[in-house]
Amino acid sequence: MLVIASLTSDFAVGVGALAGMIAVGGFLGHAPLVFRGASDRAIQQATAAGGLTGSVIGASVIVLSAITGMVNS
Repeated sequence: MLVIASLTSDFAVGVGALAGMIAVGGFLGHAPLVFRGASDRAIQQATAAGGLTGSVIGASVIVLSAITGMVNS
């Protein structure tokens, strides 16, 4: 396999995983407030906080995956 194809594939998987974690974190952050009928401002803040938490978790998973991939090769 070409090196550029492998790098592109790894980059696409990383971006997809990070985007998914941001979306899931944002949803999980605001879902309880929506069911309770909270104000729009509180829901927006919870969505942003959940998205940031998801991005940190996603970035950590990607970095740890890259480190274990380098160690195992």
